[in-house]
Amino acid sequence: MADDHARILREFLLACSETPEKIKPINNVLADARYHYKIQTKPALIDLIANNGLEQLSFDKKKVWKKNFTDHHPLFVYSFKFKTLHLPGYIAIIENKMLGNWLIKSFHPPTKGSNPTLADKFQNLIGQPEE
Repeated sequence: MADDHARILREFLLACSETPEKIKPINNVLADARYHYKIQTKPALIDLIANNGLEQLSFDKKKVWKKNFTDHHPLFVYSFKFKTLHLPGYIAIIENKMLGNWLIKSFHPPTKGSNPTLADKFQNLIGQPEE
C-alpha cells in the first residue's frame, strides 16, 4: 500500500494527542530526547509530538522490526525525519496492533553522513524491508 506510511503517521499523531497512555518509548528514546533536545519527560515528549512539534516530517523508510516475536504477524518500523526548534531529527515508530499501543523505537538526530541513495528511495517506494 503506497500510503501506508501516511496512515501510520496520522494514526500515531492522533494517538499521541488522544491516548498518550498508549505511547511507549523504548530503548534509549527518553535518554536521547533529554540529551539531544532537552525534553525531560515522557509526557513532554508525547506533548511535543501531539502538538505539531515535529516540523517538516518526511517519510524515511519502512522495515521489518528485528525483534519480532512472530513471523506470522510481523511488526514494521516506520521512520521519519523532522526538524524541531530548527534541529534535525529522526523518529522511528512501531504500531503494535496486538497490544493496542505504539512504540517509539528511536528519537535522535539523523545519523551523521546519512545521505539517501537512489536505491534507498526505490526501497521506500516499493515498501520492501531492507536486508
